[in-house]
Amino acid sequence: MVRSIADNYDLIIVGGGIVGLTLSQLIAQKTSLTIALVEASEDVSVYSGENFDPRVVALSTRSESIFRSIDVWTKVKQQRACAYKNMYVWDGDGTGKLEFSCDDLQQKHLGHIVENSCLVSSLRECLNRYNNVTFIVGDGVESAAVPSASEAPLGEEVQNVRVDLMSGRQLQSRVLIAADGGQSKLRNLLEMPIREWSYGQK
Repeated sequence: MVRSIADNYDLIIVGGGIVGLTLSQLIAQKTSLTIALVEASEDVSVYSGENFDPRVVALSTRSESIFRSIDVWTKVKQQRACAYKNMYVWDGDGTGKLEFSCDDLQQKHLGHIVENSCLVSSLRECLNRYNNVTFIVGDGVESAAVPSASEAPLGEEVQNVRVDLMSGRQLQSRVLIAADGGQSKLRNLLEMPIREWSYGQK
């Protein structure tokens, strides 16, 4: 495959889910940095009426304030979001538990349950307002290279990170962020070390 001349950005974010979309907008809102946001999936599933997305997130009021700061929360609420007032957390052995109530905090609710697709579609739509974000959708990462500081000649700056996409497009930047989920392809390609264990949660 013939590679094109690399497109240069200040920052590359791989993964256009909730984390990648939110992070790109928070940065774009506060800076003039050029951002490439790469997402392999083309479309977001649409649910309506009694048809609900089985993937949901429980947003705290702090998370809601982040979405308000990038003018996304109103759009989410216009679709659908369900407030929750109580939360019960217990361990698998039955030896400990925590109970939270909005009444204890003198608040109307603790947060909202929101469908993943609703949040992602709202974030995608609001991304259009930022001229410094290039949303590359429907194109996945094929390979990536991150030069180490030891490879740079003495007194010279470390070279840029390079990301090769499936389409043949090549991206370069000083910073690369892997936000492509728990089974991150980018993390595996770059052999990023992680620590993980099962909590046995349900």
